[in-house]
Amino acid sequence: MGIEKKEYHFETFNIVLKIPSSNQIERWNFFDENGEKIECEIVWVQAEYGGKMQKMLKKTEKEIVYFPNTQRNETIVREFYYVKGYGLWKKNVIEKNGDISTIEELEYIDVDRN
Repeated sequence: MGIEKKEYHFETFNIVLKIPSSNQIERWNFFDENGEKIECEIVWVQAEYGGKMQKMLKKTEKEIVYFPNTQRNETIVREFYYVKGYGLWKKNVIEKNGDISTIEELEYIDVDRN
């Protein structure tokens, strides 16, 4: 049985998180509070959390930001990991050279699910 696809709306004009069906990739755009367009992609992945492999959502956001002082556009790439059954776990920023910087990571919490 597959996972039902749902959309959660932050405001009526912005979808900030979608839940894709299994083995599917969802893509959409939204605009932040400054009117900047953010391109999103989300997919189910397996990654280590709490010492074991867990199913989680990996959301990637790409935002082109204009810096008036340099008169240049820069693409900012962020990753968000949502662990199934726990919620938001980690936020990363992908640097221009491909390096990954973790900007927020919540500690593992062992929760009895019974």
